[in-house]
Amino acid sequence: MRVILAAIAVLSASASAAQAETSVPLWRHHTERLAEDRQQARMCLLEAQRSCDDVIQDVCNSELEHEPAGQRLCEWRAIAAWEDEMNAMLERLRGKLEGRDLANLEASQRAWEASMLANVGLVMEHYEGGTLAGQVGAHVRARATSQRARYLADVLVMTGDE
Repeated sequence: MRVILAAIAVLSASASAAQAETSVPLWRHHTERLAEDRQQARMCLLEAQRSCDDVIQDVCNSELEHEPAGQRLCEWRAIAAWEDEMNAMLERLRGKLEGRDLANLEASQRAWEASMLANVGLVMEHYEGGTLAGQVGAHVRARATSQRARYLADVLVMTGDE
């Protein structure tokens, strides 16, 4: 009986570890270059006249072959970097805002996320059943997240945080 209970415990722990690993978004599986990618994102945001939509993908694509798997990996790197930058800016804003301003920020973020996810779903459905669905969806998510980060950077400047 003890052997069976021990086996069940080992299997349960293995299943929990596997489940925790699968709950990590795909774009968080290869974050070896995340610090460099975030630095690239921050530098681009400082150049207010420049579009930052593909800055991380451009660097990444120059390092990899231009095949769908490599391009998707580059999109995932961009998503991870822009998400981290966006979340850092949100935390800074949450520390500065209060009352109605903070409530508006939270409502805005929820609405942005819902809209972004709907947009990703829309383009992926267009390519449903094909090999490009994931790549196109990742591109839309990366671009939307970079644009949201740009917007939040502008809000930070409006609050006097530079």
